[in-house]
Amino acid sequence: MTIEGPPNPHNAPRAKVRPIAMGVDIDGVTFKKAAAWDIPRRATKMGLPLEEGAREGLAYLGSQPDVHMLGLYTVRPKWLREGQTRRQVRRHGLEVPQIVHTTNSSVEKIARLLDDAEGAGPGLSGQRIVNHQREQVVLQDDSVDKVIAAAEELLRTSPEYEDALSRFTLLAYDPKQRHRVHGTILPGIAHIVSVQSWHNIDSAMNMVRTF
Repeated sequence: MTIEGPPNPHNAPRAKVRPIAMGVDIDGVTFKKAAAWDIPRRATKMGLPLEEGAREGLAYLGSQPDVHMLGLYTVRPKWLREGQTRRQVRRHGLEVPQIVHTTNSSVEKIARLLDDAEGAGPGLSGQRIVNHQREQVVLQDDSVDKVIAAAEELLRTSPEYEDALSRFTLLAYDPKQRHRVHGTILPGIAHIVSVQSWHNIDSAMNMVRTF
């Protein structure tokens, strides 16, 4: 795997950057999604191969001194998929701190990630704490529209997350580059950076560091 350098000097990290708490989606980011015609694997999620460069990309994130890797986050139902997901991760030799199942809810996925970053877990707990490190919180996810809508809903229904959302960035994993964006999701709240593949992860993270 060849890691790209920053595409231009403006993407270089600042001299002093905040630590980054990082979560990575599973389906479509860590593992390839089954083709539309492959109904058995779409239903069972068994035998899914890794996304190209995922193993090296996760190792790269884990090696960054300013990245606090929280783990893999998925909306797969825990009661149905937890054992299978853990076996998949173990079989491919991926080293992650934890695997978080949030039962078909992108809102709960973001809330759990924000809570984990601030040590308040396990999601929508109502027991928010102040993060004195002021970490950025990043979710790498391919369900771009769903995550944006979830961030909007979380802000609307749970205003106690406003401070954390102001430090939240969606790293939009989009191989087809339908979302070639870099900016703000909500007015003054949350950011978004697109990344085409795991091979571009370093330049994308340098863009994250500019927020």
